[in-house]
Amino acid sequence: MLHSLTFRLPKTANPVRVPYGVFITALLSIVVSMGLALFNFLPAKGVTPVLPGQQIWKDGVSSYLFGTNEVAWDPMALSNPAIMATVKAAGVPLVRVPLTAQNADQRVKLVEQSGAQCLGIISWHNPADALKVVQTLGNRCLLYEFGNEPDPLSSYITTWNSNIAALRQANPSAKFIGPVLASPDANGIKQFLSAVKSNPPDVVSWHMYPCTNRTLQDCESGSHINFSKHAQEIGAVIQSTLGHDVPQAITEYNYDWQDSKTPNHDASTMQQFTTQALNDMIQAEKYGVIMANEYQLGGRAGAGTLDMVDPSSGAPLAQFSTMSQFIASYRAATNSPSSTASPGGATVTATSVQPCTSNPANSSTSSGVQYPITIGSQSFCCTIPPWLVSNAGQGTDMPTDATKRTIQCVLVAPSNQQQSTGATPTTSATGTPTSDEMPTGTETPTVTGTPEETPTATTTPTTPLAPGETPTTTPILEDVTPTVTTTSGETPTATPGETPTTTPKKTPVTGSKAVVTVTPVTSTGANAPVVPLLTPTPASKSGG
Repeated sequence: MLHSLTFRLPKTANPVRVPYGVFITALLSIVVSMGLALFNFLPAKGVTPVLPGQQIWKDGVSSYLFGTNEVAWDPMALSNPAIMATVKAAGVPLVRVPLTAQNADQRVKLVEQSGAQCLGIISWHNPADALKVVQTLGNRCLLYEFGNEPDPLSSYITTWNSNIAALRQANPSAKFIGPVLASPDANGIKQFLSAVKSNPPDVVSWHMYPCTNRTLQDCESGSHINFSKHAQEIGAVIQSTLGHDVPQAITEYNYDWQDSKTPNHDASTMQQFTTQALNDMIQAEKYGVIMANEYQLGGRAGAGTLDMVDPSSGAPLAQFSTMSQFIASYRAATNSPSSTASPGGATVTATSVQPCTSNPANSSTSSGVQYPITIGSQSFCCTIPPWLVSNAGQGTDMPTDATKRTIQCVLVAPSNQQQSTGATPTTSATGTPTSDEMPTGTETPTVTGTPEETPTATTTPTTPLAPGETPTTTPILEDVTPTVTTTSGETPTATPGETPTTTPKKTPVTGSKAVVTVTPVTSTGANAPVVPLLTPTPASKSGG
């Protein structure tokens, strides 16, 4: 998340005398003129933690974008110690797993042992069983999808409205996700949301397999890997139907859902596909996508072609290795006390969030004078350095030392800022690519209690006060040009222990956030380490 900006003034051959008021006028004018470009440096929509266990990683990326799926049948892939070791070593943050009252304890125990958070699939055909799962697990699992790819949707809506309130009453801390549609069907999501306004989902979920029924050459073009385009369309439907934003989750995705159609042993193809898919999902965060789960880990689904790891040895296949590199790159700076990388390569100093003094003219500190500015929807408090403040109104000499020619701008903490504790993704439904539906049943629990809506929190930055002089022109742009400094300190450059044998076929698609380029890696043995070789590079803004 962007918490501060650093403006560095260019070095000049001779000291520059800049009238103080004129400089402030120019600074604010420059910021306004750069507003649209700098807006892309700000955190994307939906990247504050809104779900239990969710973390915000480097560049404001949700940790839950790097999830996977377990199969409905036994044994689970995680019951294989070799696969468990591979998942733990990579730090996979989220595992989506079908649950029944009979198997929930053992299945969630395996997820817990892997170090991941649990996203449980509970049966919409058997609401009584779903209720038992939620009651039994308590805080061990706080994320639930109600069903999987429901058909018909009308029956699902009726069952949702009859049971979600009881499920929420059974565990008020849990978040309930739907409609889990088999495709990004905006019309299906509109139908669902229109009918469940009194019991809205915390997250809207859907599935997507973008290369289904496409040739290898057609899919390699990347034009069909457009999760962000569909997320934008669905986000607009959510807003127009409910009147507010709700997060989205793509809880199943892969190359092709059909048996023997995904070339998961073609390392180059799957590395390219996974890189394109994850980069596009990161771009989709600005439309509300905060969760994504690749289907599936290692349960021999799709005649084995949907596996991310070898189901016997646990050795990571190309798709898992690629995701592991993304995890290593984005998680790397999560707890850094000094800095975090900003999209586009801007240097961001991790400074504690603080308010700007109400009266800038009287806010002189040992570091200088504070002035508020606004970029996009965020407010920053900028400290004008002492060398510029010392002769305010008369001009002052600009230092030749580059370290002193900086202006620090820190994110303002609005007085009404709140952190949301829950939000909802929805899924669209057409087709039935997977076989994860839960056992059917007829018993329905009695619905008691009042449904608990979880509104999406909104953050309204405090309005910056205007400085003492009203900015009107930018008369000194030729002399003083604030620029955002760049750094390469956040770019991992490790090299694998052995020479890779494959190379990516094409450059990943770009977007408004830092795009990750994945270098092929090779591994030997079931538990060979995954070497992070990501090179985040600035990306130009592009459409979905």
